[in-house]
Amino acid sequence: MLRVLKGRLFYAVVLGLAALANVAGYVFSLWHDETVFDEIVHLFSTFAVISAIGKAAVTAGRLAPSATFFISLVALAVVLGVLWEAFEWLIGIIGGRHDTLMDLAMDTLGAVFAALLINGVFANNAGSGHR
Repeated sequence: MLRVLKGRLFYAVVLGLAALANVAGYVFSLWHDETVFDEIVHLFSTFAVISAIGKAAVTAGRLAPSATFFISLVALAVVLGVLWEAFEWLIGIIGGRHDTLMDLAMDTLGAVFAALLINGVFANNAGSGHR
């Protein structure tokens, strides 16, 4: 299992699934229904993007898993989430304060899961060429 989590395919599949979930939300108009679809997609999409970025940074030898790396990944996700919510506000598709806060909470939670995964999987061999 650890070998799968270190490979590129896992992150490509996770990113692909996140993209499909987002497309499904637009195609089937799921974003503003009374479901948890929006929250799940925010959590999963952020997990996908941040874990892929974290894996790329570690395998490129740029950064090593650490508490600072963990905080950096989560902070990056929060910044990206805020920028996304600002974009939604600019184009007029934002759902209100509760929706925005819930989206940012799910973005943060997804980033925490991603940072935990990356720090756990690559803790013993940062930058050792596992691609």
